[in-house]
Amino acid sequence: MQGMATLLPWIAGALLIAVILQLLRIAWGDAQRLKIRNADVLVLTALALGLSVSRAGHAILPDLAAGAMLFLLGLVFWLLRMMGAGDAKLYFPLGVVIGWGGLAFYALALIPASLLLWLSVRLGPAILPEGALRARLAHFASTRRYPYAVPMIAAALVALALRGA
Repeated sequence: MQGMATLLPWIAGALLIAVILQLLRIAWGDAQRLKIRNADVLVLTALALGLSVSRAGHAILPDLAAGAMLFLLGLVFWLLRMMGAGDAKLYFPLGVVIGWGGLAFYALALIPASLLLWLSVRLGPAILPEGALRARLAHFASTRRYPYAVPMIAAALVALALRGA
């Protein structure tokens, strides 16, 4: 049992790195394709659950509650056609990663992250030089479809940092 106790922080650290890399992969994919693959959400869910168990032991219920609450919120937004299905599904593992104690940080970080995305789409095509980024932002503006996983994940990373992962 002693060996497991000294190994647990290393496992939690490795899982945290894997979670962050998977979050970045999902954000990049959403920015490129405006799609969040189910396989990516499943991988993130498995990593998030592992991280929650490794850092909280038996106290996984608050993390699951945060995931369930965010998923239900995402489901309502999806039903109202305010966000895509991939974004709604992403909310469960995101909530588990953030945990109950990080929800307030997440909510406060999501506001400026969303505002930054909106400003980038509105102003980017007008002020950026010709190039792929300007064309992509113009595409978002013309189709009125946005990679909402980008601000969601940015806010989650802020919440993780402020919570103390």
